[in-house]
Amino acid sequence: MTVLRSLPEAPSAVAARLTRGEGGAAVVLVAAQLAVADRLKLVIGPAGGRRAGLAAGLTRDGIAASDGPPPSGAIVVAAAADSSGGAHLTVRAGTREASDHLDQWVQDLDRSRPVGLR
Repeated sequence: MTVLRSLPEAPSAVAARLTRGEGGAAVVLVAAQLAVADRLKLVIGPAGGRRAGLAAGLTRDGIAASDGPPPSGAIVVAAAADSSGGAHLTVRAGTREASDHLDQWVQDLDRSRPVGLR
């Protein structure tokens, strides 16, 4: 993970900006971890398509998520290869085999939450 610029002082949400190419799963994983840790909503953008389905799946698993543009004041997480600008953090895909399996990392994330937040 690379910090590109200062995070908002009082973030409104965490936005995962998905683009074509590598790193999409890593972007969503890091953004979801930040959202859960800071009790913020996760917004996966841009809106529509598989991002809407991904947000719905995360919501079913207990992570408040939606698809759409990043809200004002959101922490924006993007893939390291994303050159569109505006991100606070960029992430690079790791080597953990399960990192590409949504169900596995949602389970891992759920186990990492304090008991009162499950």
